[in-house]
Amino acid sequence: MTVRKWTRAALLAARCRPAGRVAVAAACAVLAAAPATPALAEPAPDTSAGAEPAPGASADAEADAEPLPAIGVAPDGECVATSSTVVEEEPWTTPLLDLPRAWELTEGAGATVAILSSGIDAETAAVSRALAGSGSADCQGYGTFLAGLVAARPQRGSGLTGVAPAARVIDVPVMNDAGQATAGAIASGIDTAVSEGAGIVLVGAAVAESSRGLNAAVSAAAEADALVVAPATVTIDNTSVPAAPGSHPSAVSVTAVGVEGAPVAASPALDADGEAARVDLTAPGDLVVSVGPGGDGHFVGSGDVVAAGFVAGAAALLRSYEPELPAPAVRERLLATAYPSPYGPGDSMRGSGRVDPVGALTAAPGGADRDAALGSAFVPDPGPGDVFLPSTMAVVGVATALILTTVALGVLIPRGRKRAWRAARPGERRAADPEPQRPS
Repeated sequence: MTVRKWTRAALLAARCRPAGRVAVAAACAVLAAAPATPALAEPAPDTSAGAEPAPGASADAEADAEPLPAIGVAPDGECVATSSTVVEEEPWTTPLLDLPRAWELTEGAGATVAILSSGIDAETAAVSRALAGSGSADCQGYGTFLAGLVAARPQRGSGLTGVAPAARVIDVPVMNDAGQATAGAIASGIDTAVSEGAGIVLVGAAVAESSRGLNAAVSAAAEADALVVAPATVTIDNTSVPAAPGSHPSAVSVTAVGVEGAPVAASPALDADGEAARVDLTAPGDLVVSVGPGGDGHFVGSGDVVAAGFVAGAAALLRSYEPELPAPAVRERLLATAYPSPYGPGDSMRGSGRVDPVGALTAAPGGADRDAALGSAFVPDPGPGDVFLPSTMAVVGVATALILTTVALGVLIPRGRKRAWRAARPGERRAADPEPQRPS
């Protein structure tokens, strides 16, 4: 199958014929400038080597193609419509995160991710086999979309595969019918997720103001060895502000970057005191494709919540590969192995950088029985270490002896050559004798 990385100019091709045939991909793209109202883009012909447009194929494909609907977008009081388009191409996010290489190590088996959102439609084939327990009605579509990002199983004719396609997901609805959540609902959802054994809690909703109960729920999750992953910001009245529970110190706070790697947001989200939202990691969060409710069709989504889904999937891979790793160490590993910002660690828009699943997995061999060539031992905060005095003195002594020997040889060898290596005669100046001084 021909694979093209999606860009802003052409997000996706509705169909992609197998390589080896004359391939023409007609793009029906949703532009990033207006994610809430999908729009058609100009057809994007396949420019791969050896591919030539077939006469009339572009017009036919354009007529057949349909735009991907934006997840969560529906007329007031109605549920999101079913998508009729299944994209055969591999999403641009898969090669960006180097997921095929990560899957050579693990696909997330044994890891469980609770998804706190609008519900998960158990009838959507890509996520139905990933569900641990039953799903629920998903009017807004966000929960099913996030479940697909985290753990979608491969489907024939679809290029979509979740970050951790062998992981399990738990449906924990926290939104009302309008797609809104409260701090109390999220806190209750976190408690439910932990009680059901989730090792990763993906908060697919956020609030601008935290609460004592929400902070307590995140702290309790950390004590129960569950890692909370949440969006860094939330939009209130068309303004982006710092979000909870991503602001909690034990949570992983995620913000979105686009296809070029730049932050989707134009500037940092500020609170009422002018403090910027804490950003731990970035991940793809613009023009992202996943599944939705009502069938196997694909949707497009954007935002920090979407980006958090990729980080939750990466955490699932790591917890599967190294199940003995506690939640705080998982958090630290993800941050320490991220692709750093070009502006350094002080970049308020990117935090530690873009999540790197392969880097997180290969930073440590994860046990003596694993191939040490995969990586070296992970040392998150290397320090000076302990000094063993006898060994240290021995090293210093040997180094000193070598220095003195080198100096002595530098004096003796030139003078020995001068005498053709014969012994000094009686009265002849020896190598150690000082040079005679001429009277002035």
